Amino acid sequence: MRAARPADITAVHELLHASWVATYGPIMGSDAEALSLARHNERVLSAQLEAGNAFWVAEIDGAVVGHLHAYPKDGMYIDRLHTAAPAKGRGVGSALLDAFFAERPRGERVWLDVLLGNAAAARFYEVRGFQHTSTSSACGGLAGIPAQVYERVA
Repeated sequence: MRAARPADITAVHELLHASWVATYGPIMGSDAEALSLARHNERVLSAQLEAGNAFWVAEIDGAVVGHLHAYPKDGMYIDRLHTAAPAKGRGVGSALLDAFFAERPRGERVWLDVLLGNAAAARFYEVRGFQHTSTSSACGGLAGIPAQVYERVA
């Protein structure tokens, strides 16, 4: 696990787009691909990296196989955590969370939202100490897309 570098942006874009469409396509339908291209294009990702946000990657054999992005928002908001399909089940997501939490100040609120219907993600976060605290009608800031809000204290 390491902080991303500008040279990682293309690999992060490819990972996110594939993961987003595979994960959210069955829940959101055809909107998933267009939303991914708008939210995860290289220009947007580069700006997020340059902003100094938590922008991590995980590598296996030199290939980017995981990504975590978070930024300050009522504590620290985890905007996304994705693992490439071939690396799922290999502890990549957990390792990214561990690296992220290792750098958080003690007592800081860390939160995220999980798209309603994404039971696998909800279980993943619950097993890692997140508590379901509320619901939202704007998953990831997308109005009209319901989500469950999860929190954990660093």
